[in-house]
Amino acid sequence: MSAQRDVSNIAGVNWQLDGLMLQVKFAKISLTTSAAIVAAVTGKKIRVLGYAMTLDSTTGNESYQFSGDTAGTPVALSGTMIPTAVAAPATPVLFRDSSPFGLFESAVGTSLGLTTAGTTPIAAGYLQYVEVPA
Repeated sequence: MSAQRDVSNIAGVNWQLDGLMLQVKFAKISLTTSAAIVAAVTGKKIRVLGYAMTLDSTTGNESYQFSGDTAGTPVALSGTMIPTAVAAPATPVLFRDSSPFGLFESAVGTSLGLTTAGTTPIAAGYLQYVEVPA
C-alpha cells in the first residue's frame, strides 16, 4: 500500500491511497463527555492523519482516549500510533503532525470517538482524516 499527500491545492487537500484520491477532511473536537467525533460511513474506515487538542483537568482525575464507537460502545482501533488513555495534568496540548500513512483508524462502518473519564473532562481541538474504502 502506498500513500502520499497532494498539497498542490491548499483549499481542498487530497490524499492518495493505491491510486485513489481521497479528500482530507477536518473534524472539530469539542467534548465534555464521551462521544463520536466523526460519524460512521457505510463501507469505509475513518483513518486519522493528524490531530491537535487541549485537554482540561479540573479535578485531576480526567482521562481521554480515542476509540471506535458503534452505537455508544467503544471498540478497538487499529494502527501503530494509537494513543493510549492519557491522564490530563493541568491543561496539556496534544499534537500529532499529519502522517502520510495515517496514525490509526476505525473499523469499517464505525464512527471515531473520544472516550473520556473523570469528573469534568473537557477536550477541544481538531483532527484531520480521510474516509478509506474497505
